[in-house]
Amino acid sequence: MKNRLLFVCESLALGGTERSLVTLLRFIDTNLFDIDLLLLDHNDELRKELPDNINIYYVNDIYHYWKYPLFQALRYLIAKKKYSLAIIRLLISIMDKINIRIISMHKFIVNTVITAHYDVAIAYMHGQSTNLIAYLNNAKFKIAWYHIGIFCLTHRYKCHDLIMYKQFDKIITVSESCRVMFINEFPDLSNKVIVYMNIIDKSEIHKLSIQPVIREFPKGSIKIISVGRLSKEKRYDLSIEACKLLVDSRYNICWYIIGEGNEYPLLRTQIDEYELGNNLFLLGKLLNPYPLIREADIFVSTSCFEGDPIAIREAQILNKCIVVSDIPGTSHLITDGKNGFRTKLSAASISSAIQRYIENTQEAHNIRINISNSKESHNTESITETINRIFNI
Repeated sequence: MKNRLLFVCESLALGGTERSLVTLLRFIDTNLFDIDLLLLDHNDELRKELPDNINIYYVNDIYHYWKYPLFQALRYLIAKKKYSLAIIRLLISIMDKINIRIISMHKFIVNTVITAHYDVAIAYMHGQSTNLIAYLNNAKFKIAWYHIGIFCLTHRYKCHDLIMYKQFDKIITVSESCRVMFINEFPDLSNKVIVYMNIIDKSEIHKLSIQPVIREFPKGSIKIISVGRLSKEKRYDLSIEACKLLVDSRYNICWYIIGEGNEYPLLRTQIDEYELGNNLFLLGKLLNPYPLIREADIFVSTSCFEGDPIAIREAQILNKCIVVSDIPGTSHLITDGKNGFRTKLSAASISSAIQRYIENTQEAHNIRINISNSKESHNTESITETINRIFNI
């Protein structure tokens, strides 16, 4: 008899965590498992990449309005004549205001939204997914996947997260640095925490990378690319400053940044102020960024924290030299001077590393050889075996 799995994730929007989920689901043997995927948002650009035998569900509107601000939620619930839910929503809000934990809200919601029974329930993204699965009654075994490379919690929310994670049987972190960080925050949970790096489908990336590029790099330019959400933690402001330093030093730079996010207006203004309109381009989100990554000379990541940065690992598969900020979440991927460059979180350090690659041709040649000779840590057989071991509880 097949084990029944439930995955819960915020969405299937274009993003590293979401893409890693899609890849994971493609490798799970559906002869052994029945798989349901519950999405909390209809943002699902990656849905068409899922296998056909994954059952996809969306939470209903009541869930969305439940998590909205109080008065917005009450207006919706009353308009739908859900008077009992409106009263419960009001009472829970009052309880939260007087510092009574909001666990009761999550228990109520999840056991209203999810009524089927599962052998294993997996919260694939920290946040609402973990809040819901933690208090699900209808699962024999619960797994939390933790992708984030930093904790920034107030005492109140740290206490809440500790209570929440205690409800899980296993907590999977995506790198050793992530595991250490998690255990430092929650030492009582150390026996539950294991490391399982995000799955990268090497053959799929190579296949996608040979498709036509949507936009060529100018001939003769130094071709730089970055991929990731336009959010504060990615520190694209430093990328723009580094680009300015390189252009002022007379380097012919073409730098493409792939991704979208709420930092776009600020970054666009910064590009205009630095007069980099002919050198640095915000391309928005691309379902297939790999042809451009293949064409680039250098991949740059200036994040101030990462768990297991999928974009960097994908660039490595395409034999790119990586310039990366010196943070714990990249220490398992990049060794300075061997397969890339590690830099301080400063524009001067980033531009200096790029200059080092441009000017030191022998070092650049050695790096390219080291990258091409390296082996991706996962292969199809080990992935399948690991998945079966995780989910055959």
